Amino acid sequence: MRSVYSDLENGGGSIKVRMANVGASFTYVAPSLSSSSEETNKQIFGGWRNQVPTVYDSTTIEWNEIHSDIVETQPHSGAEAPPMLIYLPGLDGLGISATAQFDDLASSFELWRMTVDKSTAQPSFSQLVSTVVKFVKDSTNNADAETPREVILVGESFGGLLTCAVAMALKNVKSNKFTLKGMTLVNPATSFDETNWEQFVPLLTSLRYLESQEDIVDSSGNFNFVNELPTPYSVLGGMALAATIPDGNQFSSILEFILGTARMSSNEQMLAASADGFRLLAEYLPASVLETRVLQWLPVGTSVVNNVERLTKLDVPTL
Repeated sequence: MRSVYSDLENGGGSIKVRMANVGASFTYVAPSLSSSSEETNKQIFGGWRNQVPTVYDSTTIEWNEIHSDIVETQPHSGAEAPPMLIYLPGLDGLGISATAQFDDLASSFELWRMTVDKSTAQPSFSQLVSTVVKFVKDSTNNADAETPREVILVGESFGGLLTCAVAMALKNVKSNKFTLKGMTLVNPATSFDETNWEQFVPLLTSLRYLESQEDIVDSSGNFNFVNELPTPYSVLGGMALAATIPDGNQFSSILEFILGTARMSSNEQMLAASADGFRLLAEYLPASVLETRVLQWLPVGTSVVNNVERLTKLDVPTL
């Protein structure tokens, strides 16, 4: 599973555009040449993982060249360009629970997936909105005004909240180069203001101070019984990464994937693998990052989106 996270963060597409000053990137996922079996997709794998991206900086990128490269990867040679589909992830900033759909989406759309770096200073909610809007404007700027690019936004959990805010902003952009064709919201985090997460998260993140730095396996490769269990934040942080905002089915899928790696011959190996799985989840959503994203992104996002006047003006087809 560690390799899946690594592919989401560093690879998993043929073109990667790094947006300036916000620690966010957009990666183009080319249609997969090899078909993945249904069982493979269930295991959160896919052909998208075999792609190694060429990385560009948003300040120097030449979109005419990029679109020429993209056309070569599309199976419908000479046909009208497919709609751009931009996937916005949840609080993890990567989109682990959507990986099984990437290959299918890439076969029908020009799929771009957003990632938010966990190791840089975290952007504000308004910066995230501005970043997506800028990407849409820049990537469609060379489109023919008579045939504007169709753009579809897909947001999951927190990404659903972000999608609504981006759609509101895009509707105010006067451009004949793109049209917002629709958006899909997967379990959007629009009800955050009705939960107790603002009170729970500070308590959750404070558990990081109880963690030990000792490894679960000692220098000789022997299982360390003293530290055989995952630390408090690694378990609860992992649960938060899997279930803070994703729905129960997604949570079950991710949890099953973690525990599936632990089905080994001995109880010691099973415990070690399970602990490593939870630590892996916590690694990709560190306590400080979780605290920032929950306490800064979600309250602002819900205040922007849950506004009756703004919502009534958002006449975008929505699933």
